[in-house]
Amino acid sequence: MNEFLVLTRAIHFGAVLWLLGEFVLFAVVVAPALRSISEHASIDSREPERRLFRVAGLCVAIGIASAIAWLLLEAANMSGMPLREALNRQTLVAVLRETLFGRIWLLRLGLSLVLSAVLWLGWRQQARRKGAMLKIGGTLLAGSYAATLAWTGHALSDTGADRHVHLASDAMHLLAAGAWVGALPGLASVLGRAGDVARPERFALAVSATQRFSTLGIISVSALVMTGLINAWYLVGGIPAVLGTEYGRLLLCKLLIFATMVALAAINRLRLTPRLATATTIVTPSRNALARLRRNTLLELAGGVAVVGIVAALGVATPAAHMPDREHPHPMTSEAHVR
Repeated sequence: MNEFLVLTRAIHFGAVLWLLGEFVLFAVVVAPALRSISEHASIDSREPERRLFRVAGLCVAIGIASAIAWLLLEAANMSGMPLREALNRQTLVAVLRETLFGRIWLLRLGLSLVLSAVLWLGWRQQARRKGAMLKIGGTLLAGSYAATLAWTGHALSDTGADRHVHLASDAMHLLAAGAWVGALPGLASVLGRAGDVARPERFALAVSATQRFSTLGIISVSALVMTGLINAWYLVGGIPAVLGTEYGRLLLCKLLIFATMVALAAINRLRLTPRLATATTIVTPSRNALARLRRNTLLELAGGVAVVGIVAALGVATPAAHMPDREHPHPMTSEAHVR
């Protein structure tokens, strides 16, 4: 059962972060880049907009489907019944009405349905002023959809002020992850279209977009580090717990992958983006830099997918700080202690 729950959570988290990333990428990176290059070249702004609504619609659909699966699996866990027996009206109504998970689930379902309506209206009014307002509304809704995932995590086990601080940190962590990792598929798409020699405006868009995304990445990574430290304070409990518990080892794997992603992002910012920025046309040197930039972006994305999977597993594992000390002895002393 846990394996299915982890997979369902991973799919849901991935869809939600991707949704937020697409909106943030368009609002903070692509739209300003389009405005800056439209002063010097003719470019069709409808293509990025169509991609935004198409991908966002897919993410919302995946989010709703995975949320339903998550509810059914949680109902089975909470009731202690096999999944087939838990699929009845009485059990599901009890979970939705009498548990915090159920109430948050209903709130997030409402957000996803409103998002669906906004996307439908935005698709119909892309070229109008109302379309721009709908994109802003969609970004805010996508942010709320991601941030409310914090109320399905371990922060709820805290009390008093600690609970509020931990929930706020979790929410900020999710928003930062969506703004960075969730935007990587869209950035890879922009870079992939930039190599068309017959469409030099796409190369100009890629150059401008990578410079803006670099700034977004710095802000997001800084927020992830800060909120990650706060979360570790509440959930880990110390170095022995990192090495001596399943939760700690999963967290260590996550940190190693995150460090690799940051290293790739640093190469992109310090070496490849400046090299691309000095080019005015898609010649061989800039084409090589563009290819390496896209490759590193896809590697970052692969790392992000792995991290989302680990986060899904961490959500169902018992935090190291919540375990009795005897359950996570230091790995260097545990054998002697047993003897």
